[in-house]
Amino acid sequence: MRKIAVLLILTMVFGSLAGCLGSEDEDSVVGDWFVVSQLMVDMKADGTWTSGTGTGNGTWSVDGDMLSITEDNSDEEISPIQFTIDDGWLWMKISTEDGYMCVVYSPDSMTQEVWDARMESITPPSLCDGLAMAN
Repeated sequence: MRKIAVLLILTMVFGSLAGCLGSEDEDSVVGDWFVVSQLMVDMKADGTWTSGTGTGNGTWSVDGDMLSITEDNSDEEISPIQFTIDDGWLWMKISTEDGYMCVVYSPDSMTQEVWDARMESITPPSLCDGLAMAN
């Protein structure tokens, strides 16, 4: 009976881990993020990021729908950013001096023509309701 209980526990543990294996979570911020063909940021699985130009780097973490970013070699405090991944695209609600605006990043590099066509056909998530688009 004890062997069956141990096997049952192991099955439950490894069964729950099986969902963590395989393809990357498509709702994850991990990956390269582009605006048109310009790589803007590479968000690494280890919680670090590097700007597409290589001029900035730091750490990142997620708590619910809030993305916290720190930049190495900077004393400037960056407020957590509300975000969502919708249809594979990263959408962020950015605070500006004039209020909020929405910024979108694609997981793929594309031509300006393809970007414009996607922006015309895509429906922004509710996070961006009533906000100006930055790009």
